Amino acid sequence: MKRYKIFNLALSTLLCVSLLGGCGSQKKENIKQITIRIGMESQPVVEQKTIENLIEDYAKSHPGLKIEVQDVAYNYYGDLNKKLQDKNLPDVFMIYNETVPSFARAGAVCPLDEYVSQQELKDYNENLLNQFKGEGKLYGLPVAGDTMALYYNKDMFGKEGLQPPTNWQELKDDARRLTKGDVMGIASGFNPYEFIPYMFQAGGKLSDGKNPTFNSDECVKGMEYFLSLITDESKDGGRLNISSNPRDDFMNQKVAMFVGFSVDFRYFEQKKMNINWGVVPLPKGDFEGGFFSTVGVAVSSYSENRSEAIELAKFLAGEKIQNLVTNSSLGLPAGKLMQLQYENMHPNMEAFIKMMNVSNPLYSGNDFDLVFQALSEAGKRISSGEITNAKEALDYGMKVYNGSK
Repeated sequence: MKRYKIFNLALSTLLCVSLLGGCGSQKKENIKQITIRIGMESQPVVEQKTIENLIEDYAKSHPGLKIEVQDVAYNYYGDLNKKLQDKNLPDVFMIYNETVPSFARAGAVCPLDEYVSQQELKDYNENLLNQFKGEGKLYGLPVAGDTMALYYNKDMFGKEGLQPPTNWQELKDDARRLTKGDVMGIASGFNPYEFIPYMFQAGGKLSDGKNPTFNSDECVKGMEYFLSLITDESKDGGRLNISSNPRDDFMNQKVAMFVGFSVDFRYFEQKKMNINWGVVPLPKGDFEGGFFSTVGVAVSSYSENRSEAIELAKFLAGEKIQNLVTNSSLGLPAGKLMQLQYENMHPNMEAFIKMMNVSNPLYSGNDFDLVFQALSEAGKRISSGEITNAKEALDYGMKVYNGSK
């Protein structure tokens, strides 16, 4: 479903005077009329309305400009890819870093280097900003990012005299010790996001930039550790501690630890979770960190009003929108100053900023959807018991990938 909202920026002379400090005797008909289209994925209702209000305020400060917000509620990237094929992209549009390379190769995004100064770029987190660069060019500006860390129940740890784990062995030992009765020390589903961090911590990558590599020896090692971590060897000959919703199980104190995103904190706030909890960086494997993903804004190379579109893109990646990200916990803000503000507002969440700075981008190819589908199928086979071996599962995923191309 698509909702189109139009903000008319052609202002009356009186409004122009009040907002801009006076426009003299310039006649309204002499103001150049420009329409800029913004493509974005729908946000939660309150934040969506706030974004629209901020855009409307921007509109009011630019006489002659009209902004059309194309707010896509479902299948945003399917809609965006269709517009890419039709060469009918919005002037400015939301884009995830995994999608940037394919859009850049198609010549669909405008390089921003000559329009954005180094001074304007210096506040962005380098890890996030770099995801919008390719072949020496800047193709977008980051707005927010997210990564994963370890949520843990402080009271359960305290009763056992445990400190949060810092490495793989400690994580496994703590999970065993905290598994008691109906409480699982750690639990997970088989969404690829839940096991990919361990593949990265073993030194693996999902792609070498050209071809998928998610069944490499390193990725297999990470998957093997993941399976050993969630295996309860005391029950049913090694039953897997599988949870369809580790977040809810953690909130209901059925799980002592789970690996989650920063946005899970927003869910806990909304549900008024009443347990003593904390977050720490993911315990280190062969390497520290995990993965991160980031969303930003890009400008269509087909835009007929490039300068105006770029200025609007700067606004959408700027302080006011990032302040909304910070206050609403929709993700991690991309600006360094806003990240400090985020840490001050949410001291429990400092681990996510640390993870952002030591993690790697989730994917560097142009077929992430196919890779994710393949890994999902591998996870389903393990979850169902059809496959119990990590290498066999990831090899199966590669067959799915090759068959889907």
